[in-house]
Amino acid sequence: GERETWYYFEDGVLSDEQVHLEGKMMQCFTFPWMNPSDINHTPDWVNSAVWYQIFPERFCNGNPEINPEGTLPWADDATPVSNEQFYGGDLQGIINRLDYLADLGITGIYVTPIFEAPSAHKYNTTDYMKIDHNFGDEETFRTLVDQAHERGIRIMLDGVFNHCGEFFAPWQDVLEHGPESKYYNWF
Repeated sequence: GERETWYYFEDGVLSDEQVHLEGKMMQCFTFPWMNPSDINHTPDWVNSAVWYQIFPERFCNGNPEINPEGTLPWADDATPVSNEQFYGGDLQGIINRLDYLADLGITGIYVTPIFEAPSAHKYNTTDYMKIDHNFGDEETFRTLVDQAHERGIRIMLDGVFNHCGEFFAPWQDVLEHGPESKYYNWF
């Protein structure tokens, strides 16, 4: 007798005619394979950690000498606050409050982005290799980590590597060179 061919895809069983319809997207089965070195292993200590999230710019102004231009005074009223306003919070401010945080019983500080960026929130990173100068420097960060560890507190940074700011050098290169940029496939 006559032979028929049928195809089995994720979206069902299709005839030869259906498979060859113009514009038909094939929903092939995907069998992901992970390299064992790419599998995340959560450290045991995370399961019992008590986290405290800190948005550095709004936590504590520990070093007024590095405040951004136009830094506003801390207010205790209900004045609306925007991302364009700066209050001078920094890494030294976190260091200054470590005893308070330890007394709360926290064992981990989740720090929102600290990389160089023009905004108060720092999610629009300009350079992932630099701590924003309004937050301090690498020495100040090392002091924060060391002093936190002395109190049994770990530090986790929000890396935000899945997005960047408009002034991020690779993005600027893409804007200038388009598909010829070596960073084109990053975006």
